[in-house]
Amino acid sequence: MLKMTTNTRRFAWAAGIMSSVIVAFAAWQSHVHASPEYALRIVQEINSQADLDTRKEFVTAKGYKVATACIQAKDGPSDQPQLTIGPARVEGDKCYFAFSQKDGAGFFCFEHDGRWKFDDVLFTKLHGREMELSLSYTIDHPYRAALQMMDWKEMWKAFLVGAEIGAAIGSSGS
Repeated sequence: MLKMTTNTRRFAWAAGIMSSVIVAFAAWQSHVHASPEYALRIVQEINSQADLDTRKEFVTAKGYKVATACIQAKDGPSDQPQLTIGPARVEGDKCYFAFSQKDGAGFFCFEHDGRWKFDDVLFTKLHGREMELSLSYTIDHPYRAALQMMDWKEMWKAFLVGAEIGAAIGSSGS
């Protein structure tokens, strides 16, 4: 039979405590890395195509397209307004982070596919107008999206002003 000395018992006890701490830390770290907040933080750190390519596992195929377009759009100097991001709202395998900024509001959309992945941006308000328009739709259908974003009341007013100017020019020439 193996005889345990006092030092051996202390070592076994310390090793047991350490392994418990390591297991608890690994479980906590796994939980944190599986959270939608962690995925949002990873996506917020993307500043270049190289960053995006090293973080592909945190974006869906659609999210990759959206992030690429955002990276290309922000090339050069930028004075983007500060974003305020709200807490995560999880609905099944979807997660939404509400955001607001000076001229707009909407949601950052994530999907769960083994881990949380950025999927799209949904605008609900832009330049004071209520709307529901996703950034991926805008990329895929720029003309349709432009029509949806148009302020038709302003377009109609401009048309009427143009018609009045045209009528005034036409009547002065006769």
